[in-house]
Amino acid sequence: GNKSTGDNFHGVPNIDHSQQFVRDDITSWLKWLRKNAGFQDFRFDFAKG
Repeated sequence: GNKSTGDNFHGVPNIDHSQQFVRDDITSWLKWLRKNAGFQDFRFDFAKG
């Protein structure tokens, strides 16, 4: 993949968001969660320290 765009931290996955297929897969998964698992909203929090 491409060079990392942020700090490496083992507590979260290092996902190459610059790749279109990665963005498409994440979008598809989030849509699946809404349609099939009853999710209504998403919240992504991350604090390093």
